[in-house]
Order: sequence, then structure tokens, then C-alpha cells
Amino acid sequence: MSGMEMVNTPGYYYSIAYFLAVFIRVENYCQEPVTFKNGIPVTTKKDKHLHGFGMKSIISTVKKYGGSVTAEIEENWFELRILIPLKSKM
Repeated sequence: MSGMEMVNTPGYYYSIAYFLAVFIRVENYCQEPVTFKNGIPVTTKKDKHLHGFGMKSIISTVKKYGGSVTAEIEENWFELRILIPLKSKM
């Protein structure tokens, strides 16, 4: 089984593809500089707990299923990549 879904809106992009694994890529434009601590973006919001999906939760869940997560920023674009292997039925 394979497939792909893409959505383009100004300042935001995501794609999902799957075959032997699920690959999720999210890109988000950032006007402010993004800093990382231990591979995780540091929030700039006043309330450090009430925002976003929670990178630690995403990383924990993906690792639980044997996957990997990478995050980086390039030219004001934040990119999150998630790869989760699908279980083989062979």
C-alpha cells in the first residue's frame, strides 16, 4: 500500500507518505529565531505548558513504535520529520 497527501497554505506545509513506513513532514515558517535544547525547539511563549502538540510527547510516541523524529530550521523554515516503520505481515 502506498499513498501521499499534501496540503499547501501560505507559511505552512505538510505531507504524509506511507509504504513500508509512515513518513510525516511538517514545515512551518518562523519569523522569530528558533533555538534548540537537546534537539527540541525551545518555546518563546509566556506559558510554557499550554501550546502546540508537545515535542516530548511526539518523540516519546514515535520511539515507542520504533520510529525516529528530527527537527531543524533552515532559512526561517522549521521542519519536523517523523518516520514510523509499519509492521510486516509476512
